[in-house]
Amino acid sequence: MTRVAGLQILRVIACVGVFLCHLGAQMEVEGTIEKFMDFGARGVYLFFILSGFFGFQSRELENENKITGCVRYWIKRAFKILPLYYALVIYNFVLYELILRNIPPDSSGIGWPRYFFLLSTFIPADRNFWVNLCSTWTISIFVLFYLFVPLMKRWVNSFKGAVLLWGALYLLSLVCLNRVAYGMPFFYLHYFVMGIVFYYAEKEGRIKELIIGCVTFVLGSVVVNHTLTHTACSMLFLIVIIMAKEIKVENQRLQKVINIFDSYSYTIYLTHAVVMDGIEMIRNRYPISQVTILLIGIGCTIAGCFVVHHLIERPMEKLGQRCLQKMHG
Repeated sequence: MTRVAGLQILRVIACVGVFLCHLGAQMEVEGTIEKFMDFGARGVYLFFILSGFFGFQSRELENENKITGCVRYWIKRAFKILPLYYALVIYNFVLYELILRNIPPDSSGIGWPRYFFLLSTFIPADRNFWVNLCSTWTISIFVLFYLFVPLMKRWVNSFKGAVLLWGALYLLSLVCLNRVAYGMPFFYLHYFVMGIVFYYAEKEGRIKELIIGCVTFVLGSVVVNHTLTHTACSMLFLIVIIMAKEIKVENQRLQKVINIFDSYSYTIYLTHAVVMDGIEMIRNRYPISQVTILLIGIGCTIAGCFVVHHLIERPMEKLGQRCLQKMHG
């Protein structure tokens, strides 16, 4: 998959945005700064769209043997996404089950299998602890999308088909989100499909039509809802992605720096939540200043990302590569 500097930068910005949102909440910022940092939460949707675009670019799905290609695709993504997620789950299990011994009851009676089997957002719970522990609510959505990608690639093979799929999933989200308690990840798939729409728009030379469609949707949404909804905001993100796709970086050193930050984007996305939970625990016991929270938040996130990247992510990615090599051999 060819690296595109502009999209790499956007992926880093998306993760940093989520980090800033959670940091702002811990610092209890107010006014304009609060609005700016809260907006970072929408970086999740930017991340979804980019994942949809990159997901359809995979070379494994171009394999002549469709079954082998699908298996290789799933293995590669599993070794990228799941190791850090499960490290986070195990960390929280040890912390709350063995050390703090302070676990709220799960109304569904499922408990920790929610996280081990990626069920936290599929099955409702009356406590956020069992739905979004350490901000992991999006992981089951990512996994669901990547499971569906080979099927989508087989049946959606044009710009028109991608637009129809997006429309169907968007209608599903309108009807079900906040009304149907079960199966929440399905209601967020339309954000990923925006990336697929962009993939085919670029492939078929229909970028202009896509931009007109996005602008029309945003204007119509603002008129109807009197606010910038998450979907409308994501349409604006899609226009930004289209423009960022054209950014070229000729300087090799700068490209290397971008590559490094991009390689840590998912690490930042998950690891910072552990730091934020730790800050909250400290705040509940001792008064600490905003400056202290800022320093702890940034410093511990950087240190934590470096540790887990080298101790968990890189070794597991190498293990995944060996598994793929054995399959190829």
